[in-house]
Amino acid sequence: MKPMNVLLRKPWNPLTQRDVSDLFVADFGIASQVQTIGTRLTAQRGTPGYEAPEIRGQGYQAAFSQKSDNPMVLDDIKPSDISPDYSIDLLGLICTMLDSDREQRPNATQVKEKLAALALQLFPPASLHCKSCHQSFPSKSQLDKHLKDRGNPCRYNGQRKPSAIHTPASDDGGLKIRGAAAAPPQHHYEENATEDADPSPCVVCVKHFNSKHRFYAHLHGANHYRGPTSVHKRRAELDLDTEKERAEKREKRLTDWINNQILSRQNTGNADTARIHVSNHEKGLAEHIVPRSLIRTSAVLRAQLNARVICIYFHGSLHVFDLYRAWLNTRNVLTTSELADNNQSEGTTTKEDYICLLCCWGLGHTLQDTLYQDMVASSIIQRVKAWTGTTTVPFVYALTSSMVGIVYGDTAANAPLRRLVVDLAARHGKEADFAHFRQDSAYPAGFIKELMVALGREKERLSAQVQSLRRSQAPPPRASPFPVPSPRRPSTPMERAPTPLFNPDNGRAARQNPPEVSRRNSMPNPSGGAKQVSFQGGRSGPVNDKLEDNEISGNKNSAVLPDECVYHLHTRTGAPCWRAGQ
Repeated sequence: MKPMNVLLRKPWNPLTQRDVSDLFVADFGIASQVQTIGTRLTAQRGTPGYEAPEIRGQGYQAAFSQKSDNPMVLDDIKPSDISPDYSIDLLGLICTMLDSDREQRPNATQVKEKLAALALQLFPPASLHCKSCHQSFPSKSQLDKHLKDRGNPCRYNGQRKPSAIHTPASDDGGLKIRGAAAAPPQHHYEENATEDADPSPCVVCVKHFNSKHRFYAHLHGANHYRGPTSVHKRRAELDLDTEKERAEKREKRLTDWINNQILSRQNTGNADTARIHVSNHEKGLAEHIVPRSLIRTSAVLRAQLNARVICIYFHGSLHVFDLYRAWLNTRNVLTTSELADNNQSEGTTTKEDYICLLCCWGLGHTLQDTLYQDMVASSIIQRVKAWTGTTTVPFVYALTSSMVGIVYGDTAANAPLRRLVVDLAARHGKEADFAHFRQDSAYPAGFIKELMVALGREKERLSAQVQSLRRSQAPPPRASPFPVPSPRRPSTPMERAPTPLFNPDNGRAARQNPPEVSRRNSMPNPSGGAKQVSFQGGRSGPVNDKLEDNEISGNKNSAVLPDECVYHLHTRTGAPCWRAGQ
């Protein structure tokens, strides 16, 4: 039993959580005998046998060392709260020092300053202090080190006693005796000397020195020599108080560090919000504060919900996450322009809007949010249906080579987004669009192949609609199998002219079939379909595609695409469609 074998189920913060989460014990000490191949040498692999008595054949009930378990057993039998004598501030400092993120951990200088600040609060007022700078120290050794660094010979106990050394011995003639040591110089320190300020430090870099030699060597070596007049003038102008400034700087650094720690623990302190950092390949970073109650559908966000900061890497633009935040709050799929002015109406979706929607689907793929991906796919379909212009749907213009390359590079072969892109391009593309797809070599080969297959399906769909329309109409009159003889002039005045051939159904058929429909149906089509599309010959047909679709279906939006669920991800997981809840 050792600390590295005791695991926590969830992170535990002793400042905010009273109960410790579940503990797991790893490495139960099961060892095995291993024999080297080709030899008779055996060895034991695993934890030594004294921690696993079952290896020695003594059974699982054999007694072995449990000394390390006594504190845990005692805490289970008689749990106790954290002693009020413990410093909460010191405990918080220890927690920050154990942070797994090296960017959040304080360095040695910050820890030292924090401990010094806590020592001033915890130690009694009778602690030692320097009479020059009035700085307190918890021990005599620290005070001595401080006085030595500052070059102040005065000590904390005041005046130093002179040495009891007598004058050298001499004979009656006044001659000094050889071998007698000369008396060392006696230094007397007065009490008021401790109250004097230290000599002026370097005005440029505000550093203290123990001797004049080091001070002048620093001035000449650093190339910022100043004469006495210049030093006094500058001190008078700036009114420098070096010790006060140093104390203020230390206090400012400590305050900034504490504020950064409070900001980094914002998620821990506020259980209702989550802090999310989104970055991309351009080394950009965007921070978002999202209520935790809204994060319900993203598997990636839910997995990091207990972390202090949720880090997400997205290869697209960072502003796409703003659209995801808007969807979390309103459950409406919006584009960048709609989020900016909120004046977008149906049928006015532009090329940039469709590119933004494709990026939103990619963000949902990164966050593993299938609900958001399905709603984005439905939004694209509804916007295409609402298009009322006479030109090509802007979605086709949004299918640039780079965008299609990203779609085919980040999705699988059978992804619903691939099928949606291909079906919309085949349904609403024009001859010039297909020529562009064929000539631009930057488009993926898989996209070109799937587009050709989709064009074949589109041709079969239109042919089936034409055949259904023909079957629903009345059949045309059948011609007589026998030739009608030409009228001849009566041989006699009494002979009557024959009755002309008359079919009463001809008028009814003319009324049922409008002229344009009858004319289109009567045109020959060698392939039997109403629409022919090919990459070589382009698009052929008797009339315009949009007019043809309107005449066949009666409503151009009624047969644009099959059921939307074909382009949703919930069909793979077996979950209900998001439209079922509306």
